[in-house]
Amino acid sequence: MAYASGLGIRSFAATIDWRGMTPPTRAPQSPPRIQETPHEIDATAASGAGIVLCPSTEANLGDGLADLPRWLDSGVPVTIGSDSQVSRQWPEELRWLEYGQRLTRRQRNVAAGPKLHRGATAANLFERVLVGSGPSAGFASWGLVPGARADALVVDLKAPGVLGVPASHRLDALVFATDAPPFSAVYVGGRPVIHNGRHVQQAKVEERFTAAMAALWSETDRLG
Repeated sequence: MAYASGLGIRSFAATIDWRGMTPPTRAPQSPPRIQETPHEIDATAASGAGIVLCPSTEANLGDGLADLPRWLDSGVPVTIGSDSQVSRQWPEELRWLEYGQRLTRRQRNVAAGPKLHRGATAANLFERVLVGSGPSAGFASWGLVPGARADALVVDLKAPGVLGVPASHRLDALVFATDAPPFSAVYVGGRPVIHNGRHVQQAKVEERFTAAMAALWSETDRLG
């Protein structure tokens, strides 16, 4: 499955006209455009391609907002990214994605599709993004299914944003009411990388990060 990144690639035709060619397995980066057209969304759906939306990046660059309801209704696999590293928190990306729609449409729970009875806003976004994320990264299997890579987040249920929230609303609390990521543990490929809220190589990571930032800003100051 091919994926296009951003609000609009140089031409959606670059994705939807891959006929007869083998599309890339990873999402291409491309220049943004203010708004995709309904025809492009329908054509993308017909092509079998997916898209990667980067809400915080698009906000930072002033690129505009995707037509989220139409993308969701089209059945196109959707996932999120942050190609400029403006943000690195998926709950914040989902929050930006939904809140941008609320501001422009002046309505609540846009992603929930209340008329279609899709369920809670965050839960619907999370499930749609979960389905689209694996293929965008080149994985044949994704999530809690046999054969998938063992990537997992463990939520600290005592964190302020989710404390006391019932399981049915926990994703909504995580996306819309949590400032800091409430993850007590993180597993990547079955290996623990975060334990008790700290990276297993925290001291080494901090040392290397401090050195990298010092070198970066020193070079920036030198160049003026």
